[in-house]
Amino acid sequence: MVAPCVKRRRLLAIQQREEAAARSAAAVRAEEERVINEAAARRLAAEREEEQRKAAAAKKTEATKKKKKEEE
Repeated sequence: MVAPCVKRRRLLAIQQREEAAARSAAAVRAEEERVINEAAARRLAAEREEEQRKAAAAKKTEATKKKKKEEE
């Protein structure tokens, strides 16, 4: 027969291991979420930059067309 204090210590040790595993899993999930969010932010920034580049190119093209018309 096992003494009650030994059982209590064993249960406490098991509980502590489970809590540590849960914290570790939560940390892994948080890190994965952070990486995903960073990738999404980079993608959105690249898309915005591409749109701005296209808008600037279109504006330049329009200005060139307008200048050619005025020269004619």
